[in-house]
Amino acid sequence: MKRPDRDTIRRVLDERATPQEAREVARWFSSAEGAAELSRLIDEEARMLETGERMPASGIPSEAIYRRIRAALVRRRRRRIALRVAAVLIPCLLVLGVGIRLDRQVGGIFSAPEYAEIYVPKGERMQMVFQDGTRVWLNADTRLRYPEKFGFSMRRVELDGEAYFSVSHNPARPFVVGLGGAQIEVLGTEFNVQAYDDSPLIAVSLDAGSVSMSDGRNSFLLAPSDRLLYDRTTRQGRLDHVDTSGASLWRKSIISFRDTPLEEVLRTLGRWYDVTFRVTDPRAYDYYFTLTTHDSSLREILSELQRIAPMRFTREGDTIVIGM
Repeated sequence: MKRPDRDTIRRVLDERATPQEAREVARWFSSAEGAAELSRLIDEEARMLETGERMPASGIPSEAIYRRIRAALVRRRRRRIALRVAAVLIPCLLVLGVGIRLDRQVGGIFSAPEYAEIYVPKGERMQMVFQDGTRVWLNADTRLRYPEKFGFSMRRVELDGEAYFSVSHNPARPFVVGLGGAQIEVLGTEFNVQAYDDSPLIAVSLDAGSVSMSDGRNSFLLAPSDRLLYDRTTRQGRLDHVDTSGASLWRKSIISFRDTPLEEVLRTLGRWYDVTFRVTDPRAYDYYFTLTTHDSSLREILSELQRIAPMRFTREGDTIVIGM
């Protein structure tokens, strides 16, 4: 997408832009390239303010943007479209998903960071872009806590669930994912992490770059195609070199099981289709499943599972009962 010229950007911020110009600027800063450029400009201004240097005349004044956004929030009922568009330029998060609303206020650039939280319900998935250009895909039943603005020395979020991160490279500002008792630190990379609070296991699969995960006592360094399985109860981890491509297939609406125990299969299907399972025969837990399916209905998947193992699935309201 073509970058808007500085005059157009300035007209948007000065409330002199046409609706078409405002939409153009919003689309640009919502792109990965535009978000990264905006983050770079803000970082440069912050550095100049800290060192007392003079602001260049050509710079985009993020502090002025902040004031206009705050003014737009106060005048919420009568703000114009240009201000509505300007209000999406600075927030740390630009939501690309549909149907999930974030009831939050826009934070300042230089004030103490405030945190907001987003939850993706069961049966849904979404994608988002952070201010620095980092992209995140969130799987169903996932909660992400994030700052209204990233700090100058660190970019930190907190995850409960499953997400795929494509992190913009910035050696001066490591990207940290908190996992409740453990954390992953990266500089610029692409990786999938599954860390639901209701499971003791954390699974990290690395596609590119490098990441390290630590729990305060142990540290694990991952290279591309490495997978880490970590048990939060025992604080033990196992690092394997495997084909990691299957770990993030859920981003393409693909469910993939590879020698997966029934308990994990049911947990995954419960999140994807927002249903509850009840197992009446414990022998069912002895079975493991290998299956890949794309955009299939729950009925179709259960039918496939019945072909693999001698099980019966019976629906009772919102619960599916599993017997032998």
